[in-house]
Amino acid sequence: MNLDAKPSEPRSGSRAGRYARTTAGWTLLAAGTALLVLPGPGIPIMLGGLALLARDQPWAHRTRRWLEARFARLRRRVRE
Repeated sequence: MNLDAKPSEPRSGSRAGRYARTTAGWTLLAAGTALLVLPGPGIPIMLGGLALLARDQPWAHRTRRWLEARFARLRRRVRE
């Protein structure tokens, strides 16, 4: 995973498509956050929300890359 890669430019598309992605991304992010304390797969849902938001929001792209790197390091430590 290349953490130095810059996020891609916002993709072209219809305004309605961007609004739908943004709404779905925030909804998944909120649901994933709630599922961190409730029974359910909170982290994968949050990553899905960040993936949708990352298409248009550079901060979401950076956050998603950072989280994926952290979980990869944690996974390696658990396997050792």
